[in-house]
Amino acid sequence: MKIGALRDSFDFFHNSGRNLLTVALIALAAYACANLIIEDDLLTLYYVGLVVLGIVALVAILKDWRTGVYCFVAWIAVEDLIRKYLGNNMAVYFAKDFLALALYVSFFVARRSTLTKLCRPPFLIPLLVFFWLCVLQAFNPASTSVFYGLMGLKLSFFYAPLFLVGHALVDSDKELRRFFFFNSVLILLVAGFGITQSILGPTFLNPEVIQEDIRGLSTLYRISPITGSIAYRPTSFFVSAGRFQNSWLFRGFWLWVLAGFS
Repeated sequence: MKIGALRDSFDFFHNSGRNLLTVALIALAAYACANLIIEDDLLTLYYVGLVVLGIVALVAILKDWRTGVYCFVAWIAVEDLIRKYLGNNMAVYFAKDFLALALYVSFFVARRSTLTKLCRPPFLIPLLVFFWLCVLQAFNPASTSVFYGLMGLKLSFFYAPLFLVGHALVDSDKELRRFFFFNSVLILLVAGFGITQSILGPTFLNPEVIQEDIRGLSTLYRISPITGSIAYRPTSFFVSAGRFQNSWLFRGFWLWVLAGFS
């Protein structure tokens, strides 16, 4: 009885100390955020929030690779929006590479623990031939820098393992419908905000001061040659109307497939 009472007392003080520490950290974070808001240093606040969001996403991906797939797809949809408000910081552009790397690690570790065989793509041999041809070209001695070739390899092949991840994800009708439903919600959000932006104008979903190198992309207008009417080309979450259009077509394809399954 005494041992049980001591154990209960220890658990009580342990939980109380942990709760007090959590409250203290939340209060400290709220105080720091309040100071940044008072000083009108919103850019630093955005960076802090982005770092916290990234840590949470990494933990979720490493715990469950299936959740990581949805985190990765959602990040692709909102990446440009965050980049616009952070002055077109290219570190945000490469953040998806770290998410993809964490997804690969989580996926292959989970597959290795369950001893589940990966699918063999029917185009594996042409892919390998193309890969080694690109490797030879990446180390072209006439190139001004080897990093150009390495960047090309990254752009061409870094996301190729997503084929294996996607094949393993939709291993049942339930998972397939879930993935299509998630894509449908994303496309409705992106399209809905794009329609709203076409009505409200470029001040919606765009910062007050847009980075110079993307200002033209985010503030394009259509001009009728006959009537002279002017209409804003919405970008929605993206930095340009072209990226918005490509996203609409890509996700619209999944929406069409979902309608065929329902």
